[in-house]
Amino acid sequence: MLSRRRYSRHRALKLLLWAIISAVVLLAVLVLLNPSGLFLKQEIRGTTFNLETGAHANEGARTSSIENGSISFTNEERFSLKDQASFTSTQIQCRFDTCIDFSLCQSGFYVYAAQPNPSDIKERIRSPIYLKILMSIRQSVFFTSDPSRACIFVHTTDTIDRDIQSRDFIPHLDRKISRRDRWNRHGKNFLIFNLFSGTWPSYLENLAFDYGYAMVARASFSEEKMRRGYDISFPLFQKDHPQIARVDSYNAAVFPLKRKYLVAFKGKRYLFGIGSEVRDELHILHNNRDIILLTTCKHGKEWMKFADSRCDSDIERFERYDYQELLYNSTFCLVPRGRRLGSFRFLESLQAGCIPVVMSDGWNLPFSSVIDWSRAVLHISEKALLQVPIILRSISRLQILSMKQQGIFLYYTYFSSIHQIISTTLKIIHDRVAPHKEHSYHMWNHPPGALDVHTSFSTQMPDFPFYYGILGIKPGTHFTAVIMAVTPARQKSGKLFKLIETINLSEYVDQILVVWLAPARIPDKSSWPQTSVSLRVIYPKKKTLSTRFLDGNLVKADAVFTFNEDVVITKSEIDFAFHQWRAFPDQLVGFTLRDHYWDPILNSWMFTSRISNSYSMVMLNAAVFHRYYNHLYTTYLPNEVYSVLAQYMNCEDIALNFLISKVTNKPPVKVAHSRHFNPGDVDKEVGGRKASDSAKRRLERFRQKQRCFQELIRIFGRVTLKRSQYKLDPLLFRDPISNFRKRYRDLEP
Repeated sequence: MLSRRRYSRHRALKLLLWAIISAVVLLAVLVLLNPSGLFLKQEIRGTTFNLETGAHANEGARTSSIENGSISFTNEERFSLKDQASFTSTQIQCRFDTCIDFSLCQSGFYVYAAQPNPSDIKERIRSPIYLKILMSIRQSVFFTSDPSRACIFVHTTDTIDRDIQSRDFIPHLDRKISRRDRWNRHGKNFLIFNLFSGTWPSYLENLAFDYGYAMVARASFSEEKMRRGYDISFPLFQKDHPQIARVDSYNAAVFPLKRKYLVAFKGKRYLFGIGSEVRDELHILHNNRDIILLTTCKHGKEWMKFADSRCDSDIERFERYDYQELLYNSTFCLVPRGRRLGSFRFLESLQAGCIPVVMSDGWNLPFSSVIDWSRAVLHISEKALLQVPIILRSISRLQILSMKQQGIFLYYTYFSSIHQIISTTLKIIHDRVAPHKEHSYHMWNHPPGALDVHTSFSTQMPDFPFYYGILGIKPGTHFTAVIMAVTPARQKSGKLFKLIETINLSEYVDQILVVWLAPARIPDKSSWPQTSVSLRVIYPKKKTLSTRFLDGNLVKADAVFTFNEDVVITKSEIDFAFHQWRAFPDQLVGFTLRDHYWDPILNSWMFTSRISNSYSMVMLNAAVFHRYYNHLYTTYLPNEVYSVLAQYMNCEDIALNFLISKVTNKPPVKVAHSRHFNPGDVDKEVGGRKASDSAKRRLERFRQKQRCFQELIRIFGRVTLKRSQYKLDPLLFRDPISNFRKRYRDLEP
């Protein structure tokens, strides 16, 4: 009897165990087949929350509604929600060496994005941000209009907003994207841009379509979901973010170091759901003196249904402060997570010179694969909210200064416009495709930044003029002289030959290159002056004034000293200018000045040759600069600039000033000259004629410079020039002592 009972119990236990195992296996199969759909359906059925409270920037665009405490969706949303659930698990674990077809990149790193048709814009592009992104790609130095040359492709179908409740959401994206733009390799070598992913209530990092092997540049990327070394953490920015940066100077945002408020925040308070934990507790730290943390529950159409006892007082305090006033008057700006990990407030804080305090656990900050955010941003765990005031008060003024400077540099270099953001994204991919030309950590995180440091010139930091101070090295001790010859040299006593003889007297010249643009034949070798250094005459195929910017193989020295043939200059002036350039190797150093000014009547910036106490340009009739700018000028200027240079004569000197000031954010340097210095004809004309031949031609040349100046402002998006009032004189210059005690005697009156 006892053995029979034991047998029955044993059998019952076996059956129970078998039933449990079967249930677990069945549940596992269901999860594998549809990992997030079950979870989503359970949450949606059980919730009675207002969808409006989970909105991002497109709050008013929701088509879902709450009726009798339940959520209703349109048919399109039900289909899209199903798509989102079914595509959660389609992300392929990629590395750059396994998911990129490098055979497409053998001809170089080029990016192709088709020109959207009017029908595409209506059917396939809903976000104005995506149009700006496509435009920036087409203006990039990496862009190619020939898809057969492309290494990376960007689809014309809008993927910016993949929140299924947004009006910018494009349904059935798989079908639309597979029919166009070479999407025949499951997304290989494709780049996808996304700002908003996932939807209420869980905001899963889900694009709601199968993107296969494509690289994803996405905002609010988590450390967990990001495929390191493959995907790119993208910044979150507003719809009105500028296409091209239009800021003249950003130095004013650094000071004062410690502002009126220690830390500030003004934003939404979520009463429930994801992202509500930190924001709902900010009122604990608010002291109405130097800690201003303001939240409001007044957002969404039906916010009053869920208002709590704090809402009225929060709203009253919230409306008392202006958001911009808080940004620009706070030393630190709190950046807590919202519904998603990322926040618009991150870039807004950097722009205002307010140090971001990020409280978003797991957020992979924008471009963190190349940018060292620890030098500009504070990370504090969401669980350590109550420790924020203690941590911030313990930071020294020196550290605040350093973080402010670094944050402002990073913002204006990589994030100040959509063009900068796209250029940074493409530069990161370029470095991955061509690791032998990869930018170093210091190139990304020190001025002027990787966008203006082109490794096609060199991969070694000592070859660039910006890093001499960081590395503790000095520029080279010699220069290469480049002379523009546009008029025939008929006799040895002519200005060209005299200039060569003067340059040859300098102990710092290593070679003299004459660019022959004159219509006459080059004189015989016996006619040229004898020099102690190499003298070469270059006969370019295209006779333009821009040919003074010679190929790097011809210029060996760090410094390029460029001359017009008719300039009258002494050895002392040449030597003094070169010595001053060695003190300012990343700037343009010269003698002849030009300026720009604002005309309130024409409501425009204007070019002027009028002499005043300030200047913003140095002309190239006698000027010295680093040879790296030769490379930038001939290779990396925007394509439109080359068209302007071909259209307008005497535009190359203005273009070089725009370029150098943009890269360095510094003005040129004016050096002293003697009363015998003659700048010659600054406005040269190829073909032997001079602008000074007649008043009419002189006026026309000035008008051309004016039009060139206006065109460069349009292309660069702003006046990149920096103004200065400094002039460098030699020691004891014009002092009433004997000239024998002065080094540069020829400069004296």
